[in-house]
Amino acid sequence: MIISGLLEGPNEQGFKIVKGGGTVVWPVIQQYAFLNLDVMTMDVCSAAPIVSKNGIPLIVKAVAQVKVPGDYGSLAAAAQHFLGKSDAEIKSLAFETFAGQLQALIGTLTVEELIGNLDQNNQRIQQGSNADLSKMGLAVVLFNINEIKDDVGYLDALAAQTNAEARRKAAILLESAREN
Repeated sequence: MIISGLLEGPNEQGFKIVKGGGTVVWPVIQQYAFLNLDVMTMDVCSAAPIVSKNGIPLIVKAVAQVKVPGDYGSLAAAAQHFLGKSDAEIKSLAFETFAGQLQALIGTLTVEELIGNLDQNNQRIQQGSNADLSKMGLAVVLFNINEIKDDVGYLDALAAQTNAEARRKAAILLESAREN
């Protein structure tokens, strides 16, 4: 609960944070609002294709989770930025941060680098987003790319090439086993 209005003692933020307890709020001279500390989950999907380093336009879908941590600094920052805003407005701001980080990362990677190091790339986006969002009192709980598509057939061709290579290696192993 965030209390504002006439407060006891000096308070440079102009509000008082009450966490895990109760307090008296004086009607007329003070007002209160609640700050949601629950985890907020959002789908992050590139609205337009993002062009990879090797020029392939990709549609990327991911899921992200953010929350306001319980420490005083994060609570104060979140109160300054989000008090009176709906969860949808908070999610919208976080979405824009994730989308920007996703676009910046994909532009520096080839499709093969993106797919081949998916866990590492998820961590990079999570860390970059966390740096931006922490200034507003939010922390990234999770970021996970769960789908990558293209409209030009590059991923299908890449999969076909990988399958052909696996079949070739299997045939060599099978032939080698027959000879022994």
